[in-house]
Amino acid sequence: MIGTKSLTYEQQRSSDTVEALLAATAPLSSQPGDNHTVNRSARAWTLGYVDATGLQRNADLGEHTARIREYAERQQFTLISTHVDLPHENGLGFRTLLASIERTAPQRVLVSRLAHLDSPVIIDGEPTGETKFERLKRLRVDIHEVFP
Repeated sequence: MIGTKSLTYEQQRSSDTVEALLAATAPLSSQPGDNHTVNRSARAWTLGYVDATGLQRNADLGEHTARIREYAERQQFTLISTHVDLPHENGLGFRTLLASIERTAPQRVLVSRLAHLDSPVIIDGEPTGETKFERLKRLRVDIHEVFP
């Protein structure tokens, strides 16, 4: 069962978000090993999502979030943040993801597994009648699965 989030994990998420926002707003930057500059702000912003309610261990959560981060780096996406639904939070992570979509208008959402989007959207303790996948499609964001 997933335990309480550690302060170190929260600090890392916050640090990653700040880094992503700074990188996304930097006008031009050189990539290591490249001989040219890249306009980082031209890249579409990306959000991540993991439904950890079915995960057995904290290590599994770390693996899922790391895979999302690695996938974004390989694809040269600007990952703003990864939202996590923990078992005891009753869908807070997904609701936060929805708020971030409204705030940042990302082009895509990375999920560790598409199955994480099969459950219903819960708002104020009640199911809305649509799945998480349906809600994201209605918001017109591309969904990328990062686990093969």
